[in-house]
Amino acid sequence: MNILIDGYYLDKKRGMGRYLQEVLYALNYQINDSFNVSLIVPEKLDPIYEEKFNNINFIRARKIPHPMWEQYTIPSFFKKGQYDLLHSPYNTTTLSINPEKVVVTIHDTMFLDKKHKNSGVYQWIGNKYRSFITKRISPKATVITVSKESQISIKDKLNLNSKSYHTPVDFFYDSVSSNLSESSSAFIYHIGGLSSHKNTERVINAFNDIKDIIKEDLIISGMPSGTALEKKYSNPRIKFTGWISEYEMGSLYNNAELIVFPSLYEGYGLPVIEAIRFGKPLITSDINPMKEISRGAAILINPKSTEELKKSILKVLSNDDVKDALVKKTQEVREKVNSREFGVELINMYRGQVK
Repeated sequence: MNILIDGYYLDKKRGMGRYLQEVLYALNYQINDSFNVSLIVPEKLDPIYEEKFNNINFIRARKIPHPMWEQYTIPSFFKKGQYDLLHSPYNTTTLSINPEKVVVTIHDTMFLDKKHKNSGVYQWIGNKYRSFITKRISPKATVITVSKESQISIKDKLNLNSKSYHTPVDFFYDSVSSNLSESSSAFIYHIGGLSSHKNTERVINAFNDIKDIIKEDLIISGMPSGTALEKKYSNPRIKFTGWISEYEMGSLYNNAELIVFPSLYEGYGLPVIEAIRFGKPLITSDINPMKEISRGAAILINPKSTEELKKSILKVLSNDDVKDALVKKTQEVREKVNSREFGVELINMYRGQVK
């Protein structure tokens, strides 16, 4: 069986790039004489990835805008290579290939929500393209997603059946774990963002209300430096990191006393599984898919309640038994969500699609 995967966004540090890296990491050790994976990537991609995923065949092509790449470059290489399946991991797919030979990952349907605010023209164009393509995906294609919540949304908004597989973060963890820095200060770590659904301002307000009775500072990443939010809440005990490297992010996870991620909406919620992989106490939202993914390894709160968030932070920081119970639970989750299990799930899915 020969699989072709679209590797256009492989070097993106978060989101779909991270998803693809975890897919490749899971597949890299499953490859054998009867199962081969080829990845088509832009010709100027850093060759370091070929070293990291050494069992995968890299094909390089001239980089053009992704919609053109997906609709013209991909089908050209697919037909030349006589592949059994194409896996499109970015919410969209090639429309000119037999849908029975297509696997597409739809992470969420946020781009179909008219209430969702675009962060700029680039995102607006991207959402228009995603909307156009996903509405034309044939029911004969195999659709996979990252949570049961997204599975329900895909059925509701696109009338497509899908299969859900939880994405591990073993590649991220294994890549950074050998180069983590130590911190002497105690802090709470929040992975936020400029979008209101990340709930960063509520996290700041909760921290400000209790900062005088706790020793921990608040560190916030997930956004550029110099934002209006950073200027509004200028405080020596609140640090906005700006964009940071994966190693810096890994060090923040590794040294944090507590991870706080009360997002209002996510298709998956990568920080949830990242906190679990680093074995850290976690507070997240009592909504799908966060409670689905955390599997009991988190304190779940109403993300719209500042009071509930404050009480939960104080509960974790003041009680070692609560901390220890959450950390112990992360070990159970890691036994179920990992690259080994993910790789087996993906291969079984691929084999089931090949007629």
